[in-house]
Amino acid sequence: MEFTDKRQDLFVELYCQHEPHIRSFLRSLLPTNTDVDEVLQEVSVVIWKKFDRFDESTDFMRWVYVIARLEALKYRRKHARNRLVFDDKVYTLLADEGKDEYPKRQQELKALNTCLTTLPENQRSLIDTIYKNKTKAVDLAEKMKTTVSSLYMKLTRTRKALYKCIKQRLEGEVT
Repeated sequence: MEFTDKRQDLFVELYCQHEPHIRSFLRSLLPTNTDVDEVLQEVSVVIWKKFDRFDESTDFMRWVYVIARLEALKYRRKHARNRLVFDDKVYTLLADEGKDEYPKRQQELKALNTCLTTLPENQRSLIDTIYKNKTKAVDLAEKMKTTVSSLYMKLTRTRKALYKCIKQRLEGEVT
């Protein structure tokens, strides 16, 4: 299979952009992170091999969801003796539901990103430190020279403000 540089760049761009969503989708179908990692690797290989058949005018994630679902089912059948494996009907139901949820999750993520930019710097910094940097509240409270309960109160107020903003954006109250 020969790709032009442009086509190869498109694959890399689409794959990098959507890899977290593919992983999340597989996580909804498979019992462990190890299973997800193994199947994600297989999915990556399959979509690379079949990328010459992908039509750019169609939805990349819908195309990948079909492949990911089939690879998860193949993996499940291979490991059918394991007691943690779902019936094929359950996989189909979960896969269909996950595929249908993608546009909604994208809207929510877009609203969250927009709302994060509207937060005052101190609240945005708190969210970044706790969630992006995965700092423990105890360590952050100590660094900020405050109590853990005070930090949790600030975090709760910030979360409520984000929730309200996201809800308004999704309901179309904010343009």
